[in-house]
Amino acid sequence: MGSITASPVAPDLELADFIDFEIDQSIPQDALTRVLSRPPFRIVEGVFNIRDLGHIGHPGIQPGLVYRSGLLANLTEVGKSQLVSELSLGAVFDLRVTGKGTPPPVNLSDFTANDGNDAHGPERAPGAAGFKQFAAIKASYMMAFLEAVQVKYGGMETFVVDVIGMSKADVEAVRAVLRGESLSGDL
Repeated sequence: MGSITASPVAPDLELADFIDFEIDQSIPQDALTRVLSRPPFRIVEGVFNIRDLGHIGHPGIQPGLVYRSGLLANLTEVGKSQLVSELSLGAVFDLRVTGKGTPPPVNLSDFTANDGNDAHGPERAPGAAGFKQFAAIKASYMMAFLEAVQVKYGGMETFVVDVIGMSKADVEAVRAVLRGESLSGDL
């Protein structure tokens, strides 16, 4: 990728500034490209929104060790090679709760009228009642989730064991990896 320079429209925009944009407000494309082309983000063919969790200053994760991404279903052969050769990826963990990865059945006939536009969830269209409020979820919501996990389960460890289904040994192994410690066995 070529060198990316500051946006002539918004030269000072940084990643943290994007959270202040309203959902119906456009982010200048050159600013978006510039921000998403540097750490913590990585560009991997066929992967959506992959980022280095250690690069964002998490105290227990070394940079270049743990990545989080969106959908991996479109990962290409080139992307697989990038994960191994450029990111040194050795394992993929799917930490979604049971059922989240299984999409609901789709009636394809719903998508035949109006080029499928009528079936793509009119309730999620910009301007629909509640859309702007839903899209305005901020960091405070994540903090509220973490507080609720603390209250209900006593912490994230209990949550990942009891709800996600990881074993305590897996949790300890993940902790060791995040600290950069070598493991005596495989995960």
